[in-house]
Amino acid sequence: MEETKELVKTDQYGDITVFVSGDRKLRVFLTVHDIGQNHKSFHKFLLHEDMKAILSKFCIVQITVPGQEEGAETLPNDTTPSGFGSPAMQRAFAESPVLRRAASLKRSVSFKKNRPASVSEDEPVKPVQRSYKFPTMQEMGTEVIPQVLAALGCKTKDVVGLGVGAGANILCRYAMKTAYDVLGLCLLECSAESAGFLEWGQEKIASLQLNMKGMNPTSESYLIWHHYGNAKHHKLAEVHAFHDNLYKTMNPRNLACFVETYMARTNFIDKLKTMKCRVLMVTGSRSAHMKDVERTYSAMDRQNSEILKLDGGDVMDDNPEKLAESMLFFLQGLGLVASVVSRKISRGSSFTGSFSQ
Repeated sequence: MEETKELVKTDQYGDITVFVSGDRKLRVFLTVHDIGQNHKSFHKFLLHEDMKAILSKFCIVQITVPGQEEGAETLPNDTTPSGFGSPAMQRAFAESPVLRRAASLKRSVSFKKNRPASVSEDEPVKPVQRSYKFPTMQEMGTEVIPQVLAALGCKTKDVVGLGVGAGANILCRYAMKTAYDVLGLCLLECSAESAGFLEWGQEKIASLQLNMKGMNPTSESYLIWHHYGNAKHHKLAEVHAFHDNLYKTMNPRNLACFVETYMARTNFIDKLKTMKCRVLMVTGSRSAHMKDVERTYSAMDRQNSEILKLDGGDVMDDNPEKLAESMLFFLQGLGLVASVVSRKISRGSSFTGSFSQ
């Protein structure tokens, strides 16, 4: 797949790395990746034989979250997460009782231990002024994506999106903000809820370790669980390749920023019914996020959404044929790619996935 690398300058969030392939006059097929990954995580699936005919009808735009591209330089020091005082965490407190309780406990313990005699317990702490701002999940969806599409000169109407994990969460926010600009979304392992206490703790430890030690076994273990769930022991080759990618190409401090931002995501599950576009939710039978996906789907408008459960943990890698065929049917339901014929149907095979609506 021939692609062109573009750097889109933004006012607050620095340069956004984007990879574009196809005619920019065509409808946009937009991808956003998960934590611990970048746009290359989609390549194997997008290059699959069953996807080629589909993607020939689109301009493919792959957005990389700041600092997550291969060999990225470390983002400015003031973007490095600083515990509960980081901007992303502060913005999450208003909507997350779990984070408020944890912050209150930490502040109480550390303040009593280290309090200067001249400082009152009730004295507010002034926020540190930062020259660079790592975008929140909401800002990625509602500010970064619209700016990128406008700067590239792509069609901003009838966008089709494919997102995984954190990227799926971002695309949801984009769809709710732009309303009728998004035609359909395929969301893999998407949660619209804020992080639960266990997930929050795991992500907090992972981000702290990344900042203090660089890439390390603790953070790696969490990211492997996040991506492969209970299937990790059956995916040794893929896990080994993921390990190599983390240690050789990812910037650990930049990754810490993304992990913390995802950890501090706000809950919008009660707003899902405001989405105007069609949504295909996808999860794996061995995914660590299956229950989260089911709860998110249950809060959606059933007239505009459906859920697909496939075998495995990483469905793009474990079941590319079934996922590609499901996407084809989904897009044809939107009135797109009508001339594309499923290779399985052309060979007389039948679909064996599990659809619900």
